[in-house]
Amino acid sequence: SGVSSGFRSLSHAMRSVSTMLKILEFGLVNVDPSPGAAGVSRVRMFFAFAFIWSFGTPLQTTMAQRQFSVYVRDKLEVRRGDFKLPPNENLFEYFVDLSAGTFVR
Repeated sequence: SGVSSGFRSLSHAMRSVSTMLKILEFGLVNVDPSPGAAGVSRVRMFFAFAFIWSFGTPLQTTMAQRQFSVYVRDKLEVRRGDFKLPPNENLFEYFVDLSAGTFVR
């Protein structure tokens, strides 16, 4: 019913947030703490990576992943413009190279 559906949705959201925090914890420990724009850009890039994998993991089709990738580009890349997400691609095919500060396929 409505209550159990609401709890399932809340439970899924909490798992996604928990996963995102775990990914961010790993990334922030390993991101080069360079002062200035380069360090901030790497942190934002890793945030995007964590967001993609924590909230997009349940998507089971390539089409759904591509639609989510468009959403992520619209919401995260435009916000600051200090890093570029790979264009016109499924972001689930990329990872972050922490030493280079770029997305790599």
